[in-house]
Amino acid sequence: MQPSSNPDATLLAPTGFDDGHERPCALELENGASRVERRADFLGQTALEVWPDRHDEPVTIRYRFEPSSAVLSDQVWQPRRNRYTQASDALVGEVRETIDTALPVHEQIRQLIDRAETHFSYGHGDGRFNDGEETVPTVCGTTRGSCVDINTWLLAAAGALDIPVQYVAGYWFHPQKTVTYDMHCWLMFRAGEETICWDLAHHLKWGVEERQPGRNPAGGRRVAMTVGRGLRFAASHGEVAISHFSEPVWLLPGGTVEDSELVARIHES
Repeated sequence: MQPSSNPDATLLAPTGFDDGHERPCALELENGASRVERRADFLGQTALEVWPDRHDEPVTIRYRFEPSSAVLSDQVWQPRRNRYTQASDALVGEVRETIDTALPVHEQIRQLIDRAETHFSYGHGDGRFNDGEETVPTVCGTTRGSCVDINTWLLAAAGALDIPVQYVAGYWFHPQKTVTYDMHCWLMFRAGEETICWDLAHHLKWGVEERQPGRNPAGGRRVAMTVGRGLRFAASHGEVAISHFSEPVWLLPGGTVEDSELVARIHES
């Protein structure tokens, strides 16, 4: 992470999430010897609040992940109610009219994916489709949306049908690249004892024609940093809420947050 413009800023960095595919097993810091572990208000997820030794230099964080076969606990599927997850009355009405709830859960999920595809084409516009809304709205026609937009709609729509679902934030690396400059997100659904991953945004962005569930439809590599939307942490400058937490953020006096340029790289060991 590039340095903050404020010398009193501290860096809040996620420590990683075991999604049953990979788990974080080590974390090292460069230019951040002073640190305190902070615990989120959901699932006991942790982050490190870091005080840089040199405020005019970047902070480097090195994560190590290893394969995991962990079974996700029932707690993971507990719904979070906030403006990023709660469906508006209009959205509730839409999905209840268009999704056949008599079908098995995995078929309801597929209908939701198909419904989302009628609402979104992949792309980054100005802001989010739910900006300024207290609940997640329905979408009229087709709008341009990023992975965050598409998964926000799906998250709220599934919740309106009481389908267990969670939002995962992390990083994705193209099959031919070992560097990325941005976060990515995807969804986990639970159908009985089965966990089903969907990344519709990558089907749309990379032209994957066959719509099938899977953690990595476009290939490459991904790692999960957190689960859930709107995580809250109590830190040295006060409580902070982060809507989707994968990239470290600078915490400023007064409780405000400052983003910074990120470069994430894979180093195979």
